[in-house]
Amino acid sequence: MCPFTSSEIFGIPRYYGVPRRFACRFEVVDLASSYPRHRLTPLDFPPNLSKGMSLIHLKVNGRSHTLELDPATPLLYVLSDDLGLRGPKFGCGLGQCGACTVIIKGQATRSCITPVKSVGGVEIITLDGIGTIEKPHPIQKAFIEEQAAQCGFCLNGVIMTAKAFLDKNPKASEAEIQQAMSGVLCRCFTNIRMLRAIQRAGREMAR
Repeated sequence: MCPFTSSEIFGIPRYYGVPRRFACRFEVVDLASSYPRHRLTPLDFPPNLSKGMSLIHLKVNGRSHTLELDPATPLLYVLSDDLGLRGPKFGCGLGQCGACTVIIKGQATRSCITPVKSVGGVEIITLDGIGTIEKPHPIQKAFIEEQAAQCGFCLNGVIMTAKAFLDKNPKASEAEIQQAMSGVLCRCFTNIRMLRAIQRAGREMAR
């Protein structure tokens, strides 16, 4: 059985750290102070907003949230630190690797470079919201059946990018899938299994 069936494939954390706190050249860098935030409670209405903060209304995985945030805060930090969602991962922080990918308006979007102010009121879908262990999404099921994982860190980007693509083109050719996935970086040696899993999911979604 794939060791990630109850973790990375469903966005459940195993051993990865908080996205905004990461190692860089052997120095620990904590960006928390750059993006202050406050989780609202019923007692905060009407809220006394701190300087530079705004009320942001988010729709994530079918649920509505109202948070007091710096509008420039990267969406990834809000999803992880405020909403406790561990599907999107902090990878490069530059929107290049894909580990932080979420789906917004049907498009695979890099949440590490997306300001939270730009997605207010827009439906956001994360890996945590596409399926469960009891009822996995076809693409999650396909990755389990094909054992398409190694370290698992890139899986969020792979699965969410593939889902956004297959939602529009479930009968894609192998070449089209490879082109769609070309922007997601993965250092594992399971690329062939990942391709088979995406093709299997496409067949299931096309039914």
